Amino acid sequence: MDYLLYGFIGLLAFDVLMEFREQRARWREVASGQAGIFTLRMLTGIPDREELTHRFGAPDPTFHYTVSSEQVEAARTRARRFLDETRIELPLVGLAVMAGVFLAIQGAPDSGLIIVCTPFLYRTLKRGHTVLVLLRCYRQMMEEGRIKFQLAKNQAT
Repeated sequence: MDYLLYGFIGLLAFDVLMEFREQRARWREVASGQAGIFTLRMLTGIPDREELTHRFGAPDPTFHYTVSSEQVEAARTRARRFLDETRIELPLVGLAVMAGVFLAIQGAPDSGLIIVCTPFLYRTLKRGHTVLVLLRCYRQMMEEGRIKFQLAKNQAT
């Protein structure tokens, strides 16, 4: 049981580190001034292309918008702001790691599982929201992919 708990803690830490890496890459893309539509969807939580176009102006043919960090920050939904909050996530991960250390010393798995479940619940909510955003824009994403493929095909010939 303890090894399973340590595995969960390790997965949680790995997932959080990878998420931070993805978030940094997305914000760097915004800082460059040309953010792709997928990046804007993930940062703002707005799935609809028309809504993004309304907020940020018309994109170029490859669906890159000219944006600033301030514009993106202002357009973020409440759910996305809450779920991307590092001031919530880091203490939860720290709590899970401390629970793991406590379990290694004390060996009280029931209370440790409860402590470790809290960050996992937060991560599950975050992943669920991301999946919901992607499901809401699935058709638009498929259309955008076809348009980009046609542009690449036309440029190749």
